Amino acid sequence: MLDKIEHYTVNGHLSVGQQIHDESDAKTMFSYLMEQHDKDPDFIVKTQLEGPSNELTGLFWITSQQRNELWPKYHDVVIHDNTAKTNRYEMALSLFVGIDSNFKTRILAQALTKYETLADYKWILQCTLEATSNLSPVVLFTDGDPAMLGAVQMTYSQTRHLLCIYHITENVKKKAKSKLRGEIINNFIEDFYHMRNSYTQCQFESRYKEMLTKYEPCRAYLENKLYPSRESWARYSIGKIFTAGVESTQRIKSINGVLKKHLD
Repeated sequence: MLDKIEHYTVNGHLSVGQQIHDESDAKTMFSYLMEQHDKDPDFIVKTQLEGPSNELTGLFWITSQQRNELWPKYHDVVIHDNTAKTNRYEMALSLFVGIDSNFKTRILAQALTKYETLADYKWILQCTLEATSNLSPVVLFTDGDPAMLGAVQMTYSQTRHLLCIYHITENVKKKAKSKLRGEIINNFIEDFYHMRNSYTQCQFESRYKEMLTKYEPCRAYLENKLYPSRESWARYSIGKIFTAGVESTQRIKSINGVLKKHLD
């Protein structure tokens, strides 16, 4: 299975019809990756161990092509996302992807992690720096996980960190439904989109103040959650930088959908 995953991560395709059932994968993964490193020293493998039994809680790898060609070429806009722990190994698959000149998705690096804490994300991000001569992404898109937010701030200090608008809007909808009733819910969501798509900061601020007045039950959410992170999702801010048209982490979702068929 692992050679096919490697092929997919480098070349960006894997037949959906291929079903792979190998119960020894979990035990042989590290050995397999180390064999690739022995064959090619530029194939980097890093591990994170825990406890007296040295339990494997993190596994990062980057192929020589990803390290020497793909990451340097496409690190200007990088998307990161973790799968849920839905496979039988109870580990999240962490993917870094970029966009090539044909607007195709290219996987730049990958990791498996048992936990999704600040320390674990810091470890993964540090692995990418160590493997690429400290070449951090120019722009990085992630979801709003507080652990990842902290890890990026501490590890990718020169990176412009932007948030996935899909995750933000899903959270906005959830919050609206918990605080508001009836048609006001849809009004709140529409006003959020209107505010988010403001082309100037002045326009954004004006619409934000209107929402504070109009939706008092959501004031705390607007003031404490949305507003502080506005530079990472508001159009007036992100429209000033190159993002290759990216606004969310949804590119990775389609990849995860294929890989889950083989990892479950």
